[in-house]
Amino acid sequence: MFENESAIQALVTRLSTMFRSLPKDMFVECIIRTYHLSETSLEDVRSELFEHIKSLEEFPYNTNTELKKRLHTRNGDSVVLKLSRDIYILLSVIEGADFSDLQAIMSITRQTESRRSVSVFTNVCIFKLSM
Repeated sequence: MFENESAIQALVTRLSTMFRSLPKDMFVECIIRTYHLSETSLEDVRSELFEHIKSLEEFPYNTNTELKKRLHTRNGDSVVLKLSRDIYILLSVIEGADFSDLQAIMSITRQTESRRSVSVFTNVCIFKLSM
């Protein structure tokens, strides 16, 4: 969606200017109205903001970390609502909130699987060496 850093910065500035003074619930409602309930548009904005955050020097997590997939559940919130809440969190982090706030929206499955693979591989190597 955004090809360069200035476009991302323009997006951040626009979102901050338009919505940042609002409480979280109102921010989320305004984001939904602005993007006309478009999951695709919201997903694009969410992804671009996260990629921007991952490019920051102080990003404390693995740069291969991905965002959680947002799916509609029978009794849960809509995907649009989940994406809008994620955008709120991402914008907050860009503006200085703690990176730990991202844990609620990041998928840690890949990290856990890779750690488990390394652990199994290490245990197998140790077992073979001890024989």
